[in-house]
This record gives sequence, structure tokens and C-alpha cells, in this order.
Amino acid sequence: MKSSTLRLLLSNLILLLLVSSCAFTRCAAVYVAIADNKADNNVTGRALYRGEPLQDADVSAYETVDDLVKNTPVAAAKTDSDGNYSMRVPQGRFFFAVRKGDTYYAYSGRNPVNITDADEHWLGFQAVKAETVTTTGYDDEFSSAISGVVMFNDAPVKNAAVTVFLDSLDDFKGPGYSMATSGPDGDFFFDYLPESGYFILVRKRGSGEKVGPMAEGDLYAYFPGNPVMTENGRTKNIVVNCVAKIDDERIVSNPPPATGIAGRILDRSGKPVAGLYVFAYTDPVIGHKRPYALSLATKDDGRFVLELKAGGVYYIGARQRHGDSPTPGELFGMYDLTPDHSIKVDNNNFIQDIDIIVEEIMMQ
Repeated sequence: MKSSTLRLLLSNLILLLLVSSCAFTRCAAVYVAIADNKADNNVTGRALYRGEPLQDADVSAYETVDDLVKNTPVAAAKTDSDGNYSMRVPQGRFFFAVRKGDTYYAYSGRNPVNITDADEHWLGFQAVKAETVTTTGYDDEFSSAISGVVMFNDAPVKNAAVTVFLDSLDDFKGPGYSMATSGPDGDFFFDYLPESGYFILVRKRGSGEKVGPMAEGDLYAYFPGNPVMTENGRTKNIVVNCVAKIDDERIVSNPPPATGIAGRILDRSGKPVAGLYVFAYTDPVIGHKRPYALSLATKDDGRFVLELKAGGVYYIGARQRHGDSPTPGELFGMYDLTPDHSIKVDNNNFIQDIDIIVEEIMMQ
């Protein structure tokens, strides 16, 4: 055998061994990642459609909204004849959704849900009909449009806040890319949109405010066909079906978030105050900026739980409303055990027994 031929054979053999070694390493890495990602937490709940059990539906947990769109879950389960389900989910923050074919869809109003290292988590769903997207013409060939109707139990919803998001980086909170208010017939329209994919979310608060946490009875919706892919010179027509938020007491029994703050809101006499929100900012100058985190409204016991995505220094306070700056007559107060109203929270640290004193803002 010629030396050149021998060298070629040896080179090919070495290359083959290197490729095989790399492939084995990748497979081993994947195996270890899966083995280390233990699903130690039990998530149970029930899926309903207009109060009736949603049987044989797929309940899934996704690491990101992109995974939700692609339908590549990290955990999944089927509902039984009563709409109940149970599945094992690893610790972390996940987006939960329910699908039953192309007909029914549910998106958890608590997304993203923080699954802690605990024995039990309860998560309920209210499904809606998933309507088909249709396409019609649009009179501008260099931009696109989205036209839609907001519905609740087959009736149009007026004065709902319809928000368009380009992505989920802010967990679909805040003003988004654009916002519209539904008309008397539940109709809304977004025009002169660049050709892209858009996430449509709807919220209607009984308080009439456009921003802030949702209360029992408020309407909300995540359009099942998100993201809506627009085309220049075309209008995408959609129907967005809403559900009403249920203040389910079983949520309160869930374990606390991995990172966060809990405590009470009190008046000057030490009595608990209901109907207030605790906020956290990452900047000591609050101004008109949206808070980093906002709690649900307190109940008669004045207790709050504020979930934080990560550790850091947070400037903490409580108020009666949310949105604009505090106004005269509103109950307001800041955490007062530090001069700058800050609390340092470490990752995976849940600080409890924080009291915030509020009082009415007086006219100057």
C-alpha cells in the first residue's frame, strides 16, 4: 500500500473517531441535563369550559412563550372526565396552557407561574373557543392591519383594553407596542402595522383602569392564535373570547414564591387595611415609571405577597390605586425601616413579616 494512501486512511480514521467522540459527548450532556432536571413538584388543577369539565384536554408547561407557540412543553398531562389533571413539573417559572384540538384553548391568567420546591401546586383553567383567523384586504400595500372583536359569553365587550405586544420579554405587562379600546360592539382596529408577528391580549378591569393587577370578575384574554402574523396590504380579522377572573382561595394555599417579600399593610393605629397594592421599584426615584413588581390587592387581613423574579435592592411601598402618581385622598405609604425605603432580597430568599404603614395623602 502506498504511503499516501495509508496516510489518507489514517486521517479518515482519526476524523471518524473525533466525530464519534463529539457525538457521544453531546448525547451524554443531553442525558445529564435531562437527568438533573428532576420533576419533583406536583401541579394539579381543573380545566373548565363555561363551568363544565373540559375532558381529554392537554395541559402543558412551557419554559418560554416561544416554546408555547411551538407547543414544545417540558411537562404535560391529560384531563379526566371531570376536567381534573395532575403532572410533575420541575422547579422554575413556566407558562401554562390547555389545548383540546383546535377547538378549545386556555392560557393561565397567572402566567408565568413560579413553581417552587414544594409538594403541591394548584392551577385552574377556564377555556375559550379558539376562533379562526381570516384575511381580507387593506388599502396600504406597505403596511398591515389587525381588526377584531372582543367577546364574553357570546356578547360583545366594550371599553376593554386591547394590547399588542411584539414579544413576551416583559411577560405581557405594560403598554406594549400599541393599545386600543374596544368600541360599543366590542370592535377594535390596529392599522399601519409593520409586517410582523403580534401577540394580542385583552383586559377589562371593573375599576376602569387600563393597567395594574386583575381583580375578581375582571375580564381577560390571551388570543389562542398568537402571534398573529400580518402581511403588507392585508388585514387579519380575529375574535378574542374572554374569561372572568376567579378569586380562587385555593391559590392562597400554594407555597410562597422562591424570591419575594410578604407582610401586612397597616394604618397608623395598627389595623390591617384591605384593597391596597404593594409595589417594588429598582430605582429610588419612582416618578411615573411602571413598578418592577406589584402585588394583588390585600384583603381584610391586610396581608400581601410580592413575587420577585430575582434578588436585588428594591424600593418598597403600598398604595390604594395603581397607574398614575399618588393623589390627595389616596392611602399611601413607604417601607420605613430603611432611610431610602429599600429592602435587599437575595435570590431564593423569601422575606416575611414586613409591615408597611399607610395614611391618607393630604392636600398641600
